[in-house]
Amino acid sequence: MLTKGDCTREQIKKVAKQLFAQKGYCLVTMQDMCEATHMSRGGLYRHFGSTKEIFIELLIDDRDSSSEELSEALSKNIDAVLLFDGFLEKQREAFLAKDNGFYYAIHEFSFTEPDQNVFLQERFKAGAEMLSSLLTYGYEQGVFSVQDSETLAIHLLYFFDNVIATAPVLGFLKTQFEDQLKLVRNMVVKHG
Repeated sequence: MLTKGDCTREQIKKVAKQLFAQKGYCLVTMQDMCEATHMSRGGLYRHFGSTKEIFIELLIDDRDSSSEELSEALSKNIDAVLLFDGFLEKQREAFLAKDNGFYYAIHEFSFTEPDQNVFLQERFKAGAEMLSSLLTYGYEQGVFSVQDSETLAIHLLYFFDNVIATAPVLGFLKTQFEDQLKLVRNMVVKHG
């Protein structure tokens, strides 16, 4: 059961994620947080010492919730193809999002907080391990054709991250992205 303090922290993070999505990582200040949460400076600082601290906790929460969701799905023996289609759908949603500012805030964070490189590398590694475990699970079920799940997981994460980040600048079209999703699905999922 969440305490009142836990609920307050969750509310701060919810508001912070919206602010980071709107303004980017660098432009959000603790004053912005105070105004958006209707908290005093002292009240806010009781929970978080900086916007950087809030942002890191948001990234940890995202990683942990994704890991828990996948672990639960695998323990329930949910069909691997359905789970992989869910992964592809998340990529589609990120690509199509008109204002996917939080995604871009993550990139901004990575460039402006070099002291967090190890943390970000560990976060990427955790994501690759999750995707690799899904690919291995599907291979063991006999529905995926890919044997080297670790290499493919890393490739897919880099690929989708790059396409989603650069699409607005390079003019990558929705139809082109859909073609890539189909190609990836056809590479992974056995047919017949």
